[in-house]
Amino acid sequence: LIAAYKSKALTEMFGTGTAATVSPIKELKYKEEFLRFDLSDWKIAPAIKKTLDDIRTGKVQDKYGWMVPV
Repeated sequence: LIAAYKSKALTEMFGTGTAATVSPIKELKYKEEFLRFDLSDWKIAPAIKKTLDDIRTGKVQDKYGWMVPV
């Protein structure tokens, strides 16, 4: 992870969950290493979040069968 960050191959990092859908990680510390990300340059995480939100709110069809009526 650190090697990918240092070589600029790692450009985005995010966590996922039911309530948060996609939550960007702006900063990560491991031992003495600090990984910092500029959220304004991100493209992948926001696109995933938008797609999931659009499915959740019914703006686009749920072609994967993820939504379950309650």
